[in-house]
Parts: sequence; structure tokens; C-alpha cells
Amino acid sequence: MKNDRVVNYAEQFLSYVARSGKFSANTLDAYRNDVYKFIHFLEDNNVNSFINVNGKIAAKYLTFLKENLKERSVMRNISSLKNLFNYLKRERLFRNKNPFSDIRFKGVDPRVIATLSVPDVEKLTKALHSEGFIESRNKAMVLFIYNTGLRASEISEALLNNLDLKKATYTCVNGNVKRVIPFSKKLVPVLKSYLKERENLMKKRHIPHNSGNKYLFVNRRGGKITRQTVYIVVQKKADEAKLHKDVTPSILRNSLALHLLSSGSREDVVKSILGYTTIVPKYTYSPNIGRTKFEFLSTHPAFRKR
Repeated sequence: MKNDRVVNYAEQFLSYVARSGKFSANTLDAYRNDVYKFIHFLEDNNVNSFINVNGKIAAKYLTFLKENLKERSVMRNISSLKNLFNYLKRERLFRNKNPFSDIRFKGVDPRVIATLSVPDVEKLTKALHSEGFIESRNKAMVLFIYNTGLRASEISEALLNNLDLKKATYTCVNGNVKRVIPFSKKLVPVLKSYLKERENLMKKRHIPHNSGNKYLFVNRRGGKITRQTVYIVVQKKADEAKLHKDVTPSILRNSLALHLLSSGSREDVVKSILGYTTIVPKYTYSPNIGRTKFEFLSTHPAFRKR
């Protein structure tokens, strides 16, 4: 890099984001890519300091992004840079107005979060089956995501030893942050059924216990599943349920938060489950979810009957 100070400030920001413990490895990689893409842009335009970045340069960069990326990626890049300059201002490394603060996206309300309704999740649940290892795993995994709100990367990295079926909890460790996540006891028999199939697979593959046998959700070879597999499984099951919409692990995670908050669950409890320090953007709560009969929601420990 031509300017060591720019790189140093960028690395300070990225270290701050990593230390927060709020983000997955994939999100941290996205932050790094977004920041260094901007640094390269500054170099190409002979801007040698963050101090010299103003609204005009920010607008020019927005145009550059729109010419090369899809809208959602553009939004993510701008969000990363807003956070970068907010950090620099807090640390008194940048004293001017955040150059990206005035950028808005027409027709896109950043407060709107994609979620499923409770009936949608019920339909998804009915499309899940338990025949054989793969179907048993997929059923357990989809319901586990909805019950715990784990991210796709956290599901891929989930460890068998961190699962406590007696207490119906899972301990998620993300960097220096550990959270104990409760889930519905209705999920316990589903997990037990999958774990039996998993054990049979390990025996068939001659994989001894405690030897490459540490991940909760595994593939046909008994190895760790990928983050991409988690996405594929969730969408495949949504298609089988005829939901006719894109469904991702993040949408299941958002849905859990929305449904619990709408049931009257305390915000701090939902924050602790999902690993949020703040619930941003705000979810639009529905007053009717508190009367749901959906077993995986109404029996969740954080659900509050009204």
C-alpha cells in the first residue's frame, strides 16, 4: 500500500470489529474486502488520506460500486464504510462529517428485514422428514436454526460437545464471546433421532469417537458441512414446502427474533440468544403471535404467553 497511515487506520477499525465478537468469520472477511476495495479506489484517484475523503468522493465511489456490483452488495459496502468513518470519528482520527452518512437507497427501507410468518414456518416444518441420515440431518438442522437463531457459519462450526440435550441448550463460542442458547424441548427428540443416524454413519465410515467426530452436523462422509450446504438445505426445504420465496438461514434467524419479540419476549433475552448488542434495525412486531399454537415457537423458553 502507498499510504501506511491509511492502512494502519483501516487495520485498527478491522481489529475493533473483530474484538466486538458480534460477527461471523464471513462477515469479518466482508468488512475487510469492503474497506480495502475502498482504499484501492482512493489510491487510483490519488487520495492519500481518509481525512481528504468528502461527500463528493463518496458519491463518486457509490457510482463506481453501482457499475460493478449488485444493489445488495453496494448497500453492504456503503454500510461498511459508514461504520468505518463512524469509528474514525469516535477515535478522533476523522473530524469532518461522515462522508457516507447522506447516502440513501431509493425504494429500499433499511429497517425492513426479511422474515417468514409463523404459518410459513409451520409449512416449512411439515415439509421436513426423518427417513435416513440426510433427511434426518436436514430436519434437525433447519429446526435447530429456527430454535437457536444461529448463523450459517455457526451451524457449520457447531460442535457436538456443546450440545446439552438434558438442559435443551447449545453453547455457541464466537471469538471471545460465549452464549448459552436455549431451545424448545420439542426439538430434543428430533435431535436424538438425527444423532442416532449420525452415530450409525460414523460406525459405517469407521470414524472413531473424538477423532474427526466433533462437528454436530456432518456430511455423508462424516466430515464438516460447509456454510454453502446450510444455505442449500434451507432453500431446498423451502421449495419443497412450496413457500415460493427465497429462504436463507438469516431469514430463519430473523424470523425467530421477530416471533419471540411479537410474543412479548423481553428484548434483552432475544439479544442474548442471537448475540446482538442492539436489535438494529427494529423489527415490526405483530400483536397476534402470542396466541400461536406452533409447538416449536410456543414451547421455546423465551416465548411469553399473553
